[in-house]
Amino acid sequence: MAFMAGCSDVLCFQRFHCYAAMMTGNIVALSIAMAEQHSRDVLWRLTLIFGYLTGVIAAKSTDSWCQRKGKETCRTLAPVILAIFAIGDRLIQSSAGIISDKIKWEKRKWFMSILAVGYGIVYSTANQALNGTITNLLTGHLTKLGNAAYNRYVISERKWNDKTLESLYIIFSFILGGMCGVVFDSNTKQGGAVFTVMGILYSLAFTVF
Repeated sequence: MAFMAGCSDVLCFQRFHCYAAMMTGNIVALSIAMAEQHSRDVLWRLTLIFGYLTGVIAAKSTDSWCQRKGKETCRTLAPVILAIFAIGDRLIQSSAGIISDKIKWEKRKWFMSILAVGYGIVYSTANQALNGTITNLLTGHLTKLGNAAYNRYVISERKWNDKTLESLYIIFSFILGGMCGVVFDSNTKQGGAVFTVMGILYSLAFTVF
């Protein structure tokens, strides 16, 4: 999940200068746009943030429904995730035929809010399925590594604990995913059904949770 989060964030940033799998960067950009009074950019960033929140609420609602019905949440959401990513990707690609590159980018970026809904569903559900382990945000994991380094080399604890190794694994997986995202972006030249592929991968992952 960390690998796919890294890949997704790089693809979103390279193509649309935003993030869909995490919202910190979008909130920072929102605060800048508000201070500089760029109302159109403020509105766009808000659609991304509220799209993600919508996904989280949808995931929690589905989880409650699945618990009442005795169904598996991840498997229930797998086809929904694939559909959202495929629809969002299709809308992004279908708006790519406009003559002006600037207008094309301005139109396509609004459909990122659909992908934000999908990412909200994915990481809200995945983090719960992984017993609260967050795989799409890294600051907390870096803090754990700093604390663990202090404990090992200053207090002289003998070994890294399992949570430290888990954080290290997540960070490196995220970085590797980001590197692959750069390769995918350069090879597809702003095209290709890359987000549909991400939806397929997420759906497959949800079937094995």
